[in-house]
Amino acid sequence: MSWDGKTRGNLFGHQIFVFALNSLGLWFAYFILLFVALYFFLFVRRSRKSVFYFFHSRLGYSVLSAYWATYINFFKFGQNLIDKFAIMSGGKSKYSTTHKGGEYLDEMTKNGTGGVLMSGHVGNFEVGGQLLERLGGKINVIMQDEDHEKIKKYVESKSKKKSFNIIAIKEDLSHVINIKNALTNNEFICVHGDRFIEGAETIEIDFLGKKAKFPKGPFVIATRFGAPVTFNFVIKTGMRSYQFSATEPKLYRHKLDECMKDYVSKLEEVVRSNPHQWFNHYDFWA
Repeated sequence: MSWDGKTRGNLFGHQIFVFALNSLGLWFAYFILLFVALYFFLFVRRSRKSVFYFFHSRLGYSVLSAYWATYINFFKFGQNLIDKFAIMSGGKSKYSTTHKGGEYLDEMTKNGTGGVLMSGHVGNFEVGGQLLERLGGKINVIMQDEDHEKIKKYVESKSKKKSFNIIAIKEDLSHVINIKNALTNNEFICVHGDRFIEGAETIEIDFLGKKAKFPKGPFVIATRFGAPVTFNFVIKTGMRSYQFSATEPKLYRHKLDECMKDYVSKLEEVVRSNPHQWFNHYDFWA
């Protein structure tokens, strides 16, 4: 079963975390998260089964270690959500970021080329979008437009002005024009390459020792417009610290297979190094 395009959670749950964060601080929000993560571990069978399979069958963890890693994965996912709220509501100065390969993005900004920043659902790239405003160039994040409207409106009401623009994927394909215009104007496009919804065109490729489906769309974007492409990931390294990494930019015009191969290779490297922070909670190898 593929991802359904919706972010798990309900409005009341988001309200609890925002209240705890604003009233009692980050430590207390993380404390509440211990029990929320336990609830998801015990009662959200589909996600637990998928994450357990990832640790046990793909990474070779023992049964007990895989179950424990699954709980930690849920907890880390919650931490990333809380951090996103904290940073978007004005707490960015309380977080620190180290950069590995950040000079590549600085050079792309200085040269005015813009480009495609390809990431995945490992770490917290939404936080990275906030932290990347130091580049000075305009950043556009491509997102599925399937989240519940009540949650979206509540998050927006609690957030400061975003430092990036959102290009929502639409059925009428209007997002393609917006993407083309952004790259023509030498802006940055941020897109994930490791998740698709039912009906989307996919390509199978080896990932962690077994064939898995990857969406074709992000790689079409990366290779069609002749913009430089770099693979980026933002990994949580401490309570209030993240590391942003970027690979050297490369041109992949009309080289979709090569782009996908390079991306999947880098994604596998990052996931193996940070397995508790890969947040694809569905049967990725279905």
